[in-house]
Amino acid sequence: MRLLRRDRQSAPVVQLIRPAVEISFAASRDFGGDREGIAVAYYMEMQGNAIDLAWIFNINQTVGENIQIRRPDVMLVQHALNTVMAALGLRDETGKFITYLRRDGYCGPLTGKAIRAYQRYLIEHRFFAVADGFVEPSSRSGWTGRGNAQYTIVYLNRDHLKIHGKMMDEADFPHELQFDIKANAFRK
Repeated sequence: MRLLRRDRQSAPVVQLIRPAVEISFAASRDFGGDREGIAVAYYMEMQGNAIDLAWIFNINQTVGENIQIRRPDVMLVQHALNTVMAALGLRDETGKFITYLRRDGYCGPLTGKAIRAYQRYLIEHRFFAVADGFVEPSSRSGWTGRGNAQYTIVYLNRDHLKIHGKMMDEADFPHELQFDIKANAFRK
């Protein structure tokens, strides 16, 4: 890590140099990064053999309606839902198909409906999940502390893999989300 510049009018610009990753953390504030320069959505290796996935794309804050959320976390959930909803036939509470979410990073009523529809699908198909309308960040084990349920974000990653034969590709993410993933590439 090296300090590139610092002056009174701008935040310090720090550059991480890793294979194929050069990130300026001063820009992370423009993309929803926190005050210490570490952004939100990230790649996470899973612990041991607790679940059938070696790694997932994870969020850093709970995503759901009526809570303040950083945009890249919401974008990851919106993107993941978009990749599985047609194949799973997700429907809202009225039975209407949910077809597409704008990956804009705002958890409005449609994103909330899609989250609830996906969790309802998990419960109806007898998966061990919590159906509360929120997508929480996963632990490294993938299991919640509530009655042996797995996190919704784990199921989203797994269902994408089952449907598409591969994990989500960050090249398909919105640019703001790509920035967060790359900014956190060093996170283990």
